[in-house]
Amino acid sequence: MAKTYTFADAINLVKKNQAFRQLEDASFARFAVDEANRLMWGDFDWRESLAQLTPFYMTPGESDIVSPAIALPTDIWGFRDVWIRQIFGSNYPLKVLQSLPISGFESRPTSIMLLQDRTGVRLHPTPASGYGAPYFQIEGWYKKLPTKVLQTGLNSTLPYEDNFFSVFVEALRYQYLTLLGLDGGQVVYSAGRSQYTGQLAKYKAMLTERIGQENIDKGGVQIAPEESLSYGGEW
Repeated sequence: MAKTYTFADAINLVKKNQAFRQLEDASFARFAVDEANRLMWGDFDWRESLAQLTPFYMTPGESDIVSPAIALPTDIWGFRDVWIRQIFGSNYPLKVLQSLPISGFESRPTSIMLLQDRTGVRLHPTPASGYGAPYFQIEGWYKKLPTKVLQTGLNSTLPYEDNFFSVFVEALRYQYLTLLGLDGGQVVYSAGRSQYTGQLAKYKAMLTERIGQENIDKGGVQIAPEESLSYGGEW
């Protein structure tokens, strides 16, 4: 599908409602669309948001792989699918975790974490002898950081297909309310599940519906947010 709508189009549409008149302030509008873009970018693994890692080797006996032994992309937000590939052999999936201890046990790693300073990774358990170059390497996909929306970029096209323009508009309305300290909706946790209210719920529900339709149309797999939604007021 085409991408023809711009950030400015979303601003102009939303500010037609007097409740959102603060979008007349260009600097505030730029900040609001940047926050809306960051929200929407992070809520789904858009094709444009994913990229392949440059393969790298493990070092037997070392849990952490850091620069200069590894050169992670500067735009990395987090790992998605990561695996160990044995050259001329099998692939072994790695579970992506946010926290891992340094392991005193050596074997084939089963988990990986991105170090907080983004200069390396930690593997668990520690790679055993024989799991280094050139026969084993780590490959995978990562989530990119969203491109920051600058004042000069408001006329740039959205990174989402036109079918998702109205979803972005709802995200912009939510971020507008939040930035002004108004009630844009809440996240309520109940029985281990997240429920949303207000404008946040409206955005989440539309995102889920559009992604579901997209998967039906293109034969994809549903990976949209699965939390149940509850609604508050309308804008």
